[in-house]
Amino acid sequence: MAFCTRLLSLLLLLAGLLLLAPPAVAQALNSLRFSQLGLDDGLPSPYVLSSLQDRHGLIWLGTTGGLARYDGRHVRNFLHDPLQAATLSHSMVQALLEDGQRAVLWVGSRGGLDRLDLLTERVTRLRLPAELSHRERRVQALAPADAGRLWVAFNGGLYLFDPDRELFTPWHSAEAQASEQPGGQPSSGGSRSIVGTMISDGLGGVWVARRDKVAHIGAGADGFTEGRSFSTTAGAGGEGLSPVDQAVHRLALDADGRLWVGMVGGVQTWRVDEPKGVRPDPLGASLRFPRQPVHALLLDRDKSMWIGLGELAVLHRWRAGASTLETFKHQPGVSNALSSNTLASLMQDRSGGLWVGTTDNGADVVDLSGQGFSNYLSVPGDAQSLSSPLVLATLLDGPEQAWVGTYGGGLNQLHLPSGKVRQIALKDMPISHVKALAWASNGQVWVGGDRGLVLFDPSLQRSQRVALENVGGPSASISALLNEGDGVWASSASGLYRVEADLKVRHYQADPKQPGALANPIIDSLLRDREGRFWVGGRGGLQYRDAGSDKFSAVIQVIGAPPTQAKPTVHSMRQDASGRIWMATDQGLFELLATAGSTWGLKPWRDLPGLPAGGFYSIQDALNGEIWLGSEQGLTRVRPERREARFFGGRGLFDRGFNFAAATRGPDGSLYFGGPGLVRFVPERLRDNPAAPKVVLSDLLILNRSLLNEADMAAAASGAGSSAAVSLAALGITGPLHLAKAITLSPRETMVSFELAALHFDRVKLNRYAWMLEGFDRDWIFGQASLGLATYTNLDAGHYRLRVKAANPDGVWSEPATLLEVEVLPPFWRTWWWRTGMALMAVLALFGAYRLRTRALQQAKQLLEQEVVTRTRQLAEEKQVALGQREVAEKARRDIGLLSEMGRQITTSLDIGAIQQTLYKHVQDLVDASVFGVGLLDRRERVLNFEFVMQRGQAFKPYRRSLDAGEQPAVQCALEAKELCIKVFSQDNRELSGTHGGPGRVQLQNGAEPQAARSGIYVPMLLKGEVIGVISLLSERPDAFGAAELDILRTLGAYAAVAIDNAEAYRQLQLTQAKLVEQEKLAALGSLVAGVAHELNTPIGNSLLAASTMRDISTEFLQRMETGGLRRSELEQFCQNNAASADLVVRSLGRAATLVSGFKQLAVDQTSEQRRCFDLRSLCDEVALTLGNRLGQGEHELRLELADGIQMDSYPGPLGQVLNNLIINALLHGLDGRRNGLLRLAAQAQADSQVKIVFSDNGCGISAGNLGHVFEPFFTTKLGQGGSGLGLHISYNIVSGVLGGTISVSSEPGEGACFTLVIPCKAA
Repeated sequence: MAFCTRLLSLLLLLAGLLLLAPPAVAQALNSLRFSQLGLDDGLPSPYVLSSLQDRHGLIWLGTTGGLARYDGRHVRNFLHDPLQAATLSHSMVQALLEDGQRAVLWVGSRGGLDRLDLLTERVTRLRLPAELSHRERRVQALAPADAGRLWVAFNGGLYLFDPDRELFTPWHSAEAQASEQPGGQPSSGGSRSIVGTMISDGLGGVWVARRDKVAHIGAGADGFTEGRSFSTTAGAGGEGLSPVDQAVHRLALDADGRLWVGMVGGVQTWRVDEPKGVRPDPLGASLRFPRQPVHALLLDRDKSMWIGLGELAVLHRWRAGASTLETFKHQPGVSNALSSNTLASLMQDRSGGLWVGTTDNGADVVDLSGQGFSNYLSVPGDAQSLSSPLVLATLLDGPEQAWVGTYGGGLNQLHLPSGKVRQIALKDMPISHVKALAWASNGQVWVGGDRGLVLFDPSLQRSQRVALENVGGPSASISALLNEGDGVWASSASGLYRVEADLKVRHYQADPKQPGALANPIIDSLLRDREGRFWVGGRGGLQYRDAGSDKFSAVIQVIGAPPTQAKPTVHSMRQDASGRIWMATDQGLFELLATAGSTWGLKPWRDLPGLPAGGFYSIQDALNGEIWLGSEQGLTRVRPERREARFFGGRGLFDRGFNFAAATRGPDGSLYFGGPGLVRFVPERLRDNPAAPKVVLSDLLILNRSLLNEADMAAAASGAGSSAAVSLAALGITGPLHLAKAITLSPRETMVSFELAALHFDRVKLNRYAWMLEGFDRDWIFGQASLGLATYTNLDAGHYRLRVKAANPDGVWSEPATLLEVEVLPPFWRTWWWRTGMALMAVLALFGAYRLRTRALQQAKQLLEQEVVTRTRQLAEEKQVALGQREVAEKARRDIGLLSEMGRQITTSLDIGAIQQTLYKHVQDLVDASVFGVGLLDRRERVLNFEFVMQRGQAFKPYRRSLDAGEQPAVQCALEAKELCIKVFSQDNRELSGTHGGPGRVQLQNGAEPQAARSGIYVPMLLKGEVIGVISLLSERPDAFGAAELDILRTLGAYAAVAIDNAEAYRQLQLTQAKLVEQEKLAALGSLVAGVAHELNTPIGNSLLAASTMRDISTEFLQRMETGGLRRSELEQFCQNNAASADLVVRSLGRAATLVSGFKQLAVDQTSEQRRCFDLRSLCDEVALTLGNRLGQGEHELRLELADGIQMDSYPGPLGQVLNNLIINALLHGLDGRRNGLLRLAAQAQADSQVKIVFSDNGCGISAGNLGHVFEPFFTTKLGQGGSGLGLHISYNIVSGVLGGTISVSSEPGEGACFTLVIPCKAA
């Protein structure tokens, strides 16, 4: 029943397609891909009226803007200029004919007939018959005749032209001759017949069309012969045509002797090869051409007829024996289709290229001799084409139908012979992004894609969605389908699904850590091989499913690859006819092989010759054993038995790459690949164009300047000067560049480039070139891509031969050929005449030199004697100067070394007095000065303090100079931060002025007055741009100092500024550290006092309570005695109570006395470094006692684990401070914010008279980053929160210094810290 339903739907579809289909194949099926040549390529006009390939292989195109010559790279234009006789008669070129006998190209234009010499490319205008008016001179067609003559169809009639005599002979039709008046004069209508078109019969005659009349004309020695003729009014299908529609536009003869007649109103065919005459042929009528104008007719080499007709022109191809037409038309939005919907001319070149001249977009060319790929396209606006160009799934439905899944356009039903498509509406099949198709057992179609999985019924045009929500979610994207039994396997990015006939779903998820599970959730391909094994390929590699255990194998390894290497992503799999399994992966092509031990391995085929690098997305085996692969670049054919591969792709063959897994094979052997639409081909029918392209010289570049256009070169040369002029004639080329056989290069042409052009004109970007300059190159040089530019520089003089070859886009190489003989002339200094002349001149020069030499020797002897005397004197003087310079250099070197040593000594000292002494000591060694002084600036007091001033070993009393004394040089130097060099003092610098001066004059320490200074230098000591002091040198001599002394003092000033600043910083650091240490000691003393207060509180409180109780009892006892009511029992009770209270007071005060004694000793120990003998356990008890209050606040426990009897002769005060610091550090850092902490203090005597003390806590511990810094000064994590960073640093110094031991720390974050002290029992 299901089969019948499916068959009925198929028949209905076929019937609909047959009713709608015209004889021509639908435009959505495209088997030709055109290349374009237009204005951007250099054509003078987009309207191409005629075309021709000359005997050299170059293409000539006649346009409305002139004549163009094309060699595959460049276009040269021949234009019309009314003022230049050597140009075309008119810009509109309508007919072209090559005269091989004379090497002439005949050019028919609207202005007449021109001759273009192919050897010189010069144009000559011919003198036309005088009887032709200007309007009648338009050339309609050209055809060869016998004896070297040619037929010329003017608008004013048909003429036979003799080129040797330049004689035009008119032809008069029989009816025109019958209408002549007596005397041979033509009637008023004229004797010349207007010719519409004309073609050669191949025997020297022509078929001529005049309106609806067609006749055969021959030309013999005795004149014209008019043979068979007919009228289109009598042709098949001519009934109902108007006289205008019956007018003939184009003619063509086919291989079967038919004459194809293109009219204004359609096409007729006539049999003209029969002895009895002509008769209508039914072929034209049976093809049902539209009754529209015919623009061009052409018979190609394959005996197919090409017809261009229509108001919006359509190109038809009729293959010999066929009953239908193939149709090609302009399709907006489809690349490589015809570029225009208006046609004007057709021509086929010798390599098989079809040239289609258009009226608005230049010329289109397509190779008819190669390939064999067809495309089912998505044409914008055409509902009978594919709904989207992105085809991701194909499912064949019999020999003529296919279901095509597109990404974005949904599902299509394709009629393969016609290309007609029925697009399935989304309401009937709701998945718009289809990625997989498979047959169901009941004739329905499984459709998977981005929105899940549906079961589509073609007969009912409705779908049923498979519920995946509970087993992977509604976003599951189905990438591959494999039907099995009544169900289907579906792969996705979420794992693998098994869908049964009742649409129940089982989900297999990925778990790389679980044996037997999928290795990766992204599954791309499924395969059931002929042995029944179920293979699953995807992002995680290749696995197979064990049906018995329902588990998956481990990922199949690549043979020879390490286990750590990334597994290939398997995009598609196929098993060929021989049973071999092939995989297209992101790492290339792989074959699945059975290895030893019943295991499997993947064999890579990456090194196969011809296989492109990179990955592949789709794969399909052919009936002939070939493996075809689709990638982003194109298609690749692999022939495993031959171990060879070939790539099909590149610009012009396919628009884009081929898509994921979209490949299948038809029953007739056709292969289908989804990519740019749906590509169809039969591998056995693919053919390469066997025509190897001829290579011509397209351009010649000298010093990177093109010589292609002589006119442009002349203009460039005139602009650059005559010296830059380089022409083809200067190189020995007198004709067109492509005909050149040899060139001669002068030494000035140091760089030459030969641009090659292959005469294969379709997909010129895929042509390839190779060249070898014999005499220079050792092997062939292959150009990159389509670049055929052979460049050579600085060729040696000699003879070379340029050998070339080229390959067409199918890789067919031409035989090597000699393109050019190259002669490189030597420079003039390497010519024989130059060398001979130079040799003669050398002999004469030697003779003259000999005569001159003998005379010069006599003169030189005298001069030499004088020179010796003069030179000896100069050398003595130079020696003295050199010795002086040497002494200066030695002194400078010594000064530099001494300054460096001084700088090192100065900057390493941290005492200001020592720095000043060092400066003075070294200045004495470098400078002859009587007084040296250093003044430090005090900005707050506004004075310069001269604490250090020396005069020849005697010190000055310290004195100050006020900054308000601006007349003083030292003050000027400090305030203006500039150096002063005073040649002579204008005043006595011993005077002090201002309130800060002290006594009126400076004095030496012994009270004497220093000597008066006559000159001096002052240098500011600068630190970061600020003056901190002044260094001065004074002398009793005037002008005693210069630039050298100033440089020395400047250097010393820089060193001194740094050293003084360091000393001051060090002094401040010591003061700060001392204050912090005192603060730390006061904090310890405070802790001690707090502990004493807490411990004494209990015994003193008990004593106070007992004493107050005794007072109350005594008062009551006295009262009873006064009243006389005292009993014996009360007296006994009073005595007992007093005794108990007294005992409590004695015991409490005894406890207090003991505590005070211990605290007193501990206080003495912690505030002094007195050495004494003590018990370690007692010391630890005292420390614990002082910190008991602080420990109790956090409910912490200090557990002492010390053995009794550890006697030490050391310093109990410093040791107690260390233990106190460790406990406080643990409370502050380790147990901060915590309660019920445990602190342990343990000690154990060592065998080497040492004791090991271990303190630990169970706090937060110390991080690894901080562990190495805990003993550094000022390092704390509680900065600003009570931590000074000196506790552990002081402890480290006490242990390593006073106690003579070591301290170390260990910690793990979260497990507390542990400090270990090892100290001698007897201090050193």
